[in-house]
Amino acid sequence: MQLAYRQTGSMLKAARVIAFLDCWEASTDELGRPPTMEEYAEAWNVSEATAYRHKAEFREVFTKCSDPTEVLEFLAAHDLNTRGRRIKTADLGGLGILAA
Repeated sequence: MQLAYRQTGSMLKAARVIAFLDCWEASTDELGRPPTMEEYAEAWNVSEATAYRHKAEFREVFTKCSDPTEVLEFLAAHDLNTRGRRIKTADLGGLGILAA
């Protein structure tokens, strides 16, 4: 959450980015593959426009990622998670996804 807040400057946006990642992960688990934006919107009962706004906020934090799957795969590969401990900017340095 601190990482997202630092990148956006907004606690509300930071919370939405974290929620977007959690929802994306749940949809991926349910489908067995990453969802399309349309599937994401349907699964979480939001309009497609809102789903794309959530993705745009995600990209404010993870500027070099095209979709959340890259972040989730990196976290899983490095045994990092958002629930067990705080994720530090340095943890994500290898992914090269943060704004300079």
